[in-house]
Amino acid sequence: MSKFLNFFYQRIIKRTIPHTLISWRFFVPMGWADLNMSAYKLHKKVFLQAWPQIPRWLYVFGVIYSLLVWYFIWGPWFYTRHLIKRRCSKSVDQPLTGLTFLHYMKQSFFAYLRGLAPVSFSSLNFAELARNDWWAYVPNQVLPHWHMVLQEGYSKRSSAIISSKLELAQAMAQAGLAVIPTEKVTSDTLVKLAAGPALFFKPEISSQAKGCLIIEWTECGEAHLRSKDGKTQRKGLTAIRSYLNEALCSTSYLKQPKLVSHPDLTPFYDNHDLVVIRIVTLRTTKGFRAWRANLELPVLNQVFVKPYAIDVTDGRVGELDNFTLPCWADLVVLAIRAHAVVADLKSVGWDVALTPQGPILIEGNLNWGTSALQTQGRGGLVDGDYLDMVSCAGLPQRSPSV
Repeated sequence: MSKFLNFFYQRIIKRTIPHTLISWRFFVPMGWADLNMSAYKLHKKVFLQAWPQIPRWLYVFGVIYSLLVWYFIWGPWFYTRHLIKRRCSKSVDQPLTGLTFLHYMKQSFFAYLRGLAPVSFSSLNFAELARNDWWAYVPNQVLPHWHMVLQEGYSKRSSAIISSKLELAQAMAQAGLAVIPTEKVTSDTLVKLAAGPALFFKPEISSQAKGCLIIEWTECGEAHLRSKDGKTQRKGLTAIRSYLNEALCSTSYLKQPKLVSHPDLTPFYDNHDLVVIRIVTLRTTKGFRAWRANLELPVLNQVFVKPYAIDVTDGRVGELDNFTLPCWADLVVLAIRAHAVVADLKSVGWDVALTPQGPILIEGNLNWGTSALQTQGRGGLVDGDYLDMVSCAGLPQRSPSV
């Protein structure tokens, strides 16, 4: 019982934004409203099957607690502050789109009722969408429940590979794929640090580049360490070893070479950090396929990136003057072949680097972010291809193909 209560406290009570997986429309008879039925059923399934680790009575209590906190504490405060901020910035009235402040307030009110956090409401442009179309969208705030429920039935082997950056690198290398060399950092690793190519240190369990460190050497041979967000700086091997030894006491780190981006990408950003392609592959009834992708341009001394939608059919980036990414066909093949290694997973978000030597796989994500892949005119997550993935009960009969 103490294990369940601790889970409840850590995952529900301490959560900054309450779990608002529920919508009041789940309790309305389906005939009362015109719903996007396929997407509606998926949202309802995720709601009913969330938190499988705890007894259902505790689940019910968690839902009631989250609803009360959202509707009477967090929700009103979040939306009041958000509306004032938007109004003061004069970014709401847009004559060209017909978006008036009154319309924006009305849409915000329904978003509040549905439990959508303001960041989801704004990033996915819900103010400009018909409310029935909202069902097709899956904001990041419903993660990881969305993926965990819809990924049901995968093996322990695939789970071990996709949840460990080290095991994934080893499995992909054994499959003959171009993957970034990865090794576990030990005290011996730090002793052997010496001048050479730049290195990238990352926590074995992390997301969004949090905790990542870069070690580079100057022309004079002096070592410099900096964190990805620029907040941590160290100079000299002695100081760097001391810092990393202390970090290893609480965090398991991996060492990788610091990759260099393809020279064709340099006009689009102003630093030397790595450009990453996030590409999501789906296991469908017709085989594995590339579904959606973003070009993620790094921002200096920040852990966040600037995402740009990629046309997966030809690698064009519309918002960058239809720039076509180099080696795009090879990148798609790499992602699809990687998915075949963990074939019982229904969807995987891959991070791939485009280097002068071609695409190199960095890692795969089971709980890939959804919001950034539903922007720039691509529509909601729940489209025909995604529904085909959900309905795919067994492994594809065809060999992996583009």
